[in-house]
Amino acid sequence: KPMEKILDNAPNLNRRTNRFKRRLIGNAAECEMDGQGRILIPEELRSYAGFKKSLALIGMVSKFEIWDSEQWDIGVAESENEEVDDLSDVPGLEDFTF
Repeated sequence: KPMEKILDNAPNLNRRTNRFKRRLIGNAAECEMDGQGRILIPEELRSYAGFKKSLALIGMVSKFEIWDSEQWDIGVAESENEEVDDLSDVPGLEDFTF
C-alpha cells in the first residue's frame, strides 16, 4: 500500500499519527526541473537535511535517497563495522545470504 493511502486512512484522533503526518507531509515541497533536467531543492529542505556543496544520490530499490556526500561517506565508514549478513529479523529475508 502506498504511504499516502496508509496515512490518509490513519485515525485523525491519534496525536502521534498527526505529528507524523505533519512532519512528513507538512514539509513536502514540489520541485520543478530546469531546462537541463536539474531540480532545485528549496533552501529550507537543504538546510534541514544539512546539505552542503556535494550530494550523493543513493538507489534504494524503488526509491532513492539524497545525502550530503560528506555525511554519506561518514555513514558508510561507520557502517563498515556493523553486521549486515544476518537478516533473520527482516520479514521475507530470513533465508537470504551473501
